[in-house]
Amino acid sequence: MAVFIIAALTQLPKALVDNQEKTPQKPAPEAQTPTKHARQMPPALRLPIDALKKQWENEEIIAKKTIFADSIAKLYKKANFYDSTAFFRDWIASQDPEQEQAWLAAGDAYYEAFNFYGIIDETQARLFAEKARQYFDKILKVRPNDLDIQAKKAVTLVLSENPMQGIQQLRGILEKNPDNELALLNLGLFAMQSNQFDKAAERFEKLISVNPQQGEAKILLGQSYERLGQKDKAIRILQEVLQTEKDSLLRAAASDLLQQLNGLTKK
Repeated sequence: MAVFIIAALTQLPKALVDNQEKTPQKPAPEAQTPTKHARQMPPALRLPIDALKKQWENEEIIAKKTIFADSIAKLYKKANFYDSTAFFRDWIASQDPEQEQAWLAAGDAYYEAFNFYGIIDETQARLFAEKARQYFDKILKVRPNDLDIQAKKAVTLVLSENPMQGIQQLRGILEKNPDNELALLNLGLFAMQSNQFDKAAERFEKLISVNPQQGEAKILLGQSYERLGQKDKAIRILQEVLQTEKDSLLRAAASDLLQQLNGLTKK
């Protein structure tokens, strides 16, 4: 999620935590094999992917075909092409419908695609959310007490006809385990979307106390502090990200936010 969570902050789906009823939406279209992308694949990844896809298409032995599909999915994930990753994970899962690990890989791939497309294409995001839920439901039949899977499923519900159901489920997860990181992170995000920055700050502070290495939460907490008028606290937490975070994207996000805050402070 570190790849796009910061970019999504100002573009989260509307009415996630409103008490108003959401207008029913039209069903999402059927899934399509991804053939075109809005950005170019780096040649270092495109060439091996093209070669593997030819082998996958021509292979008739399912066991070998599955190995090719797994390799393709890993390369697409490395390139952050989430829809293509999900397509091949879905195909692998369809070849062995009883393999729980394949369900999890497919569900997580669709979950990542859902998160990414939530920024740029809500129709596609709803499609990926539905596919992710189908796999999460299969896993929960086997592992009904898996709170992380429950949390992921709950997050996908924010683009359903009843988004409050997802919020309520996340709150229920925290009643069972107040330290669940996925529930804390996403409830904090949804609080930000509805301009409840005091509640958001509480969620992120709790998350950081549970996992002090949570760089995403620190950046989100810095933004929440800034919106609450607590610029000194925002600057301190963002400086901490620059000093301790290994993820270059998160460091870049923290640097950009610090520049904005320093500009506001000078004024």
